[in-house]
Amino acid sequence: MKRIVSLMLAVLMLLSAAPAMAAGGEISYAQVVDACMKLRALAHGDFMDIKGIPDDVQGRARDWTAGIDETPELVVWLDVYNCSYVLQYKAVFKSEHPMVSYEAQSTAISVILNGAMSMAAMETLQPEKYYTQSAQVNNALGSNWIYADAAAEDGGTFYVVLYEDALPVLILTNVENGAVSLSSYIIPSSDLAACTSYAEVAMWFMSWGCPMSGAEVKPE
Repeated sequence: MKRIVSLMLAVLMLLSAAPAMAAGGEISYAQVVDACMKLRALAHGDFMDIKGIPDDVQGRARDWTAGIDETPELVVWLDVYNCSYVLQYKAVFKSEHPMVSYEAQSTAISVILNGAMSMAAMETLQPEKYYTQSAQVNNALGSNWIYADAAAEDGGTFYVVLYEDALPVLILTNVENGAVSLSSYIIPSSDLAACTSYAEVAMWFMSWGCPMSGAEVKPE
């Protein structure tokens, strides 16, 4: 039990690395795909060897990302920073300094991402083991990228990327003053992977208490 609690804390620390922002933060379809390809490169290159990641974790990361390519089956944008759960956090701290509100929203995003991983684990016969595995893989990869884009609108959002032969990838964006931060996570959910439309993806999140509006994103 102590090991699981430690892993949950590690995941929450990883997921809260980026500050919370207001509405905005959209990136192009090509940039979403590029973030997924970079995640795959981390799993299949020398990155994890250099970090000293155990072989079993490396093998799982490669298996989970092997099917990532430049032609996703589905890309969905979700307005996570305007979902009811995050807005509740924002409302509680609306009279505080803006940085306090940002930190509270960041905590809410962390809880949502951790909830997605927990729900993915609950789909299996060994949820505790599967949660541990997903935490190990995401912490081992630590996929975070920053680049400059003067045209990017300040804010943040979610992208869910589905492939035929890879597990779902969730990308968290944050944009501030032309600096774009992308954090990518593998969500090992077979139910989410089976979704074929924006509505089904939104329903998956809604089913465990996180309703979000959004839309399917098409290639430019």
